[in-house]
Amino acid sequence: MSRSIYRVSLMLMAFITFVTGCKKETSPIPDKPTGFSLSAIRFKSFTLQEAASKSITLEHPVIVNERESKAGVVNITITKRTGGLKLTPETLNVNSDSFTVAPSLGREIDFSDGPVNFTITAKHNTSKQVHYTVTITEEDAPAETSAQITAFKFTVAKNPFLQSDIEAARIIDGEGTLGKIFVFVPLGTDYNELVPTIQYKGAQVYYSTDPATPPAQSTTVYPADGRKTAFKYPAKFYLTVKNGDKVKSYDVVVDIKNPFRFAKADVTTGWVSVGNVGNLDVTGFVNQGNHPATVIAIIHTDRLPAGISAIRANTAVQLGGLLPGGSDDLMANVGGTAATFPAGIYKVKASLQPRFLNYEEADDLLDWSSVNITSEIK
Repeated sequence: MSRSIYRVSLMLMAFITFVTGCKKETSPIPDKPTGFSLSAIRFKSFTLQEAASKSITLEHPVIVNERESKAGVVNITITKRTGGLKLTPETLNVNSDSFTVAPSLGREIDFSDGPVNFTITAKHNTSKQVHYTVTITEEDAPAETSAQITAFKFTVAKNPFLQSDIEAARIIDGEGTLGKIFVFVPLGTDYNELVPTIQYKGAQVYYSTDPATPPAQSTTVYPADGRKTAFKYPAKFYLTVKNGDKVKSYDVVVDIKNPFRFAKADVTTGWVSVGNVGNLDVTGFVNQGNHPATVIAIIHTDRLPAGISAIRANTAVQLGGLLPGGSDDLMANVGGTAATFPAGIYKVKASLQPRFLNYEEADDLLDWSSVNITSEIK
């Protein structure tokens, strides 16, 4: 009996030894990571809300043994802008779910005083930080090579009798010819009390009031704060911009938009008999503008009866021009053959298209003047 128990014990020990010897070794389960590596804390980019980068250099911090040995560097160049270097870095430059940034992204920061230092901190472990030095500069404006008037205006600040600032309606750059600047002021403006404000591209702007001397030969600098200038006809005012060998001159025309004013807006002429034609007086009109003006067209509209051309207005001023303050008469050719124009009352609206003599470039800027004419054929 004892021998049997002994043999069973030996067999059991042998089995346990066999099983233990066949068991595979396993690696220990590693500890759960406790945070990011410092090298993962970084700007993804450095974009700005107000301006696109012309160039950008982004160097990330140098990390050695989980220590920052050198801060990151961001150098950005942007196009020169009116808002200067007060800029807003976008929040998407960093993963805001994992990191905080100081100074905060998404708000305006002034980069005009030099580099700005940023600190990025891991939210899960505030002892983990990296740093960036960000420098933003504006690209130097290219050297100006053109010669050009870019703006001409009369401001209330320099002309307090005006109700609002008045800018040039048209600036024409003459290519090989004299350019022109057209400015329209309210009726009644004193043309000799105006102080222009001028903006230009070029090295310097000069002025001249002598029509006998080519404007390009001007040597008198137009002052930066302006000067009181006489624009009342027949006074002339020329501007010349010079930039190296580039020279461009302009003739400045200051006037009103509606030079012709009729004495009456509605007129009934005398009558003509059926079958006859009469050239009848309608009304007078005056040039209330500041330059000689002529009539380049007379348009007839609103005819009654519709489509019947029994009245046609005319004026001799088409052959020349009216000086400022000058006047002329509008006439009406009324009547015709009995078959064409039977007895009756006829009406038409006659509109004069004005032109300042030698300044046809302003034709489309001027207002037409109109009069309603009623005539009778009996």
